[in-house]
Amino acid sequence: MQLIEIANGFGLRSDQILLLALARVAATEDVEITQQFANGTGRSNELASCIQDIAQRCRTHFYDVGAVYVSSPIDGIHLDVVNHGRLAEGLSRSIQELL
Repeated sequence: MQLIEIANGFGLRSDQILLLALARVAATEDVEITQQFANGTGRSNELASCIQDIAQRCRTHFYDVGAVYVSSPIDGIHLDVVNHGRLAEGLSRSIQELL
């Protein structure tokens, strides 16, 4: 919410702002990463929900990246080539609709 207020201070209207929720943490066989991001999937779902709530309260736009692509099972957090393309296509459509 503070970032939205800062953007408003620079003259941006709330309807010109697009908040993104990152992809969810995916399951991975990498034990070290699994330990580092314990309950990452559940917590990333909660984060997306919180960001969407903020977007609604501040009347900004919201894009749920996790609804478009899935994190790589290699490490559970980064994108693979296919999902980079999906993200680019989805964001492009969303931004065009806003313009």
